[in-house]
Amino acid sequence: MYEIYERLLAAFGVTTADVCRATGLKESSISNWKRRGGHCGAKTAELLCGYFGVSMDYLMTGKDCETPHPPHNQSLAQAGTFMALTGDKPMITALDTYLLLTDEQKKHVIDTIYLLGKQ
Repeated sequence: MYEIYERLLAAFGVTTADVCRATGLKESSISNWKRRGGHCGAKTAELLCGYFGVSMDYLMTGKDCETPHPPHNQSLAQAGTFMALTGDKPMITALDTYLLLTDEQKKHVIDTIYLLGKQ
């Protein structure tokens, strides 16, 4: 399982430090997992699946019918963790679209969210 994690790191061009910053995992937990081999804990696996956008099957076996999608940046990676914990796919789609907007468009989106929150 750790070998699959290493392949995901390489495929997405990120480091364990990047993953830990985005997910809240401790680097020491990842190091311990590497040293002892086998499987990581369920919570760690869930966070890693959310970060990399892969299923639990993929993380455990390296095989899945879904193609993993790399996070565009750390914010989206955190959103991936959020989606893994809540299953909120529409939010991920919205965040993905938001990242493609111009700075001015992003400001309008944020302003709209603040206005809606005041109602």
